[in-house]
Amino acid sequence: MIFSEITGHKREKEILHRALASRRVAHAYLFSGPPGVGKRTLALAFARAMNCPEIEVGYCGLCRDCEAVDKGSHENVIEVVPVDKDGEPAKNGLIRIPRVREVIKALHFRAESGRRVVIIDDAHRLAPQAANAMLKTLEEPPEGAVIILVSSMPRFLLPTIVSRSQILNFRPLAVEVVEEFLLEKKGLTAAEAATAARFSGGTIAGAIKYSSSAALEKRIEVLDRLRGISKRGERALIDYAETLSKNSELREILEFMRIWCRDVAMNSAGREELMVNSDLKGYLKTEVPLRAVLDTYSMIGETMNAIGPPRNGNKRLAMEVLLMGMMDRGVLI
Repeated sequence: MIFSEITGHKREKEILHRALASRRVAHAYLFSGPPGVGKRTLALAFARAMNCPEIEVGYCGLCRDCEAVDKGSHENVIEVVPVDKDGEPAKNGLIRIPRVREVIKALHFRAESGRRVVIIDDAHRLAPQAANAMLKTLEEPPEGAVIILVSSMPRFLLPTIVSRSQILNFRPLAVEVVEEFLLEKKGLTAAEAATAARFSGGTIAGAIKYSSSAALEKRIEVLDRLRGISKRGERALIDYAETLSKNSELREILEFMRIWCRDVAMNSAGREELMVNSDLKGYLKTEVPLRAVLDTYSMIGETMNAIGPPRNGNKRLAMEVLLMGMMDRGVLI
């Protein structure tokens, strides 16, 4: 994929295009922004451009070098991802020192053509030793090498690593941009594209995920279970808390609950046009006090922080407390 085919991020693409055109590419970049917003996609496009023989006319995306980058087989382009203890790619894994040493060694071999590029995805997952090794390389970068750090949580990177990188901050895409992408690239209907775009969080990854009917139907399942709690009481609450605690998509469910609270608030304020779940108005309770909705919104955010790293709290207990709080405030459907 070449720059022009990437949705949004006009400013970031222009910065990189100017660097290529002037041959003033920095030795290190930090692409920061929300997960799924397109950071890695643009990093790969940038690496492809630096190794395309047609760079003078805007890099083609069709030559042998471009195709090799697409397939992950180009000798100049190395991608590093977190791995688990068995060495398998894992979002919650780490980037360890042996892998970083391999990359650093490879960067010191000058490319016959183009540039050596390493893309470190989820760079905030660098283990302490690995981060220190990478810092030394950034302090004395190999000639002609480019390091691209990709991170949705740059605050967990060493400040000295950040300070030695050119930072490009990726913002969420406008809903209209995401909606247009879904209409043109995914063939969704106008109604489907509108709902998925609002749910996307301004990211293409989120848009693609919520463009499937299965993902959208999960919202209804959650709302039905919450409605069941209000009808059946404490036993249903405890059962659902246990079910949620074992769900691999718990964080996404909590995010949906938080968005739903926002929708309830928007509806109460007479701003239905701002609702994300505008197709589920039939589930709305109009008599819920706004203060209770806002308190619940905050409580869901606190729960997400409590069960995630670095706290990693007890999920079942956290869900019981959250659902009890929702029941006490009358927010359950």
